[in-house]
Amino acid sequence: MTDIPTPTIEVVQGDLSAYRQGNTGIDYVHRFESGRPGPHVLVNALTHGNEICGMVAVRHLLDTGVRPLVGTLTVSFAHVEAYDAFDATKPFDNRQIVHNLNRIWSDEMLSGTEDSPELRRARALRPVVAAADHILDIHSTSQDVVPFWVYPDFGRNATVALAIGLPSVHLVMPNGLGSGTPLIQHGAHAGADAPGAAMVAECGQHFKRATADVATEVALRFLAHFGSSSASRRRLRPAAALRAAADAHHPERRLSLRATADRLRDLRQGRAHRGQRPRRNLRAVRRLHGVHARAACDRRARSGVPDAADAVTAARWRIAGLAFVFLWFAIGGVAHFALTDTEMRIVPPWMPWPRAAVLASGVFELLGAAGLLWRPTRRAAGIGLFVLTIAVTPAHFYMLQQSALFPTVPYWALLLRLPIQVALLALIAWSTGAFAPRRTR
Repeated sequence: MTDIPTPTIEVVQGDLSAYRQGNTGIDYVHRFESGRPGPHVLVNALTHGNEICGMVAVRHLLDTGVRPLVGTLTVSFAHVEAYDAFDATKPFDNRQIVHNLNRIWSDEMLSGTEDSPELRRARALRPVVAAADHILDIHSTSQDVVPFWVYPDFGRNATVALAIGLPSVHLVMPNGLGSGTPLIQHGAHAGADAPGAAMVAECGQHFKRATADVATEVALRFLAHFGSSSASRRRLRPAAALRAAADAHHPERRLSLRATADRLRDLRQGRAHRGQRPRRNLRAVRRLHGVHARAACDRRARSGVPDAADAVTAARWRIAGLAFVFLWFAIGGVAHFALTDTEMRIVPPWMPWPRAAVLASGVFELLGAAGLLWRPTRRAAGIGLFVLTIAVTPAHFYMLQQSALFPTVPYWALLLRLPIQVALLALIAWSTGAFAPRRTR
């Protein structure tokens, strides 16, 4: 970093001690529940101590009272210890203290015996990151480059980046970084079956006001995309206006999106762009293993992208389905004890110990219903209820075959019960995620 000229500091660092006492038991982490179903969104700042644009964005969310309309919003200042070590005469030296906080998120590092300020902080933040469905990690760069996204090569990330529309340059990592594990690839977010988008927004040069403006705008758009922001959409500025504001400081940096993408590709391959020497301010791009650039215009971003309202509606239907399954088995389980003799009549004669079978199935139904109420056990409860539903299906075939034994039940109702059983199985699987790919933590 010694060859980088000392920059002009346009953003005041500020004291963050007022934000230390959050509501999660973890310093500098604040969580807000909407009380309505929806995604859990994490906006993280200060993964590196001198990348202060994220600090400005998160302070904006807290100071202006941005709260989730649906789901949960968590905001965090990751490395305040490094941030507090800022020295205006050495503005690049407080990026980290020992480890790079954005390269130590593997289970091996976090569960190991090595110690450092960064490892202690990552271990404290581990449950915060693991709990999030969608992650925005806000960063900035030492040199004055155009803002860009960095994310693993999964369609869920591209969809969000295109929908937000800012930044317009995408750096996609097909094979990860190749040098440690970043925050956005921790635990479940490392694989194709991750719960949602996990992305880095590189918003520009560390200390520029325009960079902080981009970071704040990206954070607001990220939240608005998932329907999890109470901020008025009228506050969101057009991407073109933000690019113009950023370019005002350096008009010579106004590159077309296509030219920018070509430039990043050429730098990655070690070639000079249009006969020029590769500029230092984009050397970091060459260090991203397997990275390729993708440029997309705002018009494409607005076409064919699912709206946040669709995701919220789907989440509400899933909760409704889950409530139905819970009531079905809670009421049914109670009936096994309240109406034991009646339930015993539908047990096929070839099954031994009908009373024990009725009572045991009632216990399992109640346990399964209870398991649906707690998210960590919901998947296992869904699998159990799915298997239990299949196990009791012979009783319905027996009633249909021996309909004369049940004169109070119309024959059409006995016929209808079988497709209802199939629909119930589908509802259990869908609402509980019983057979969705397992998330690895």
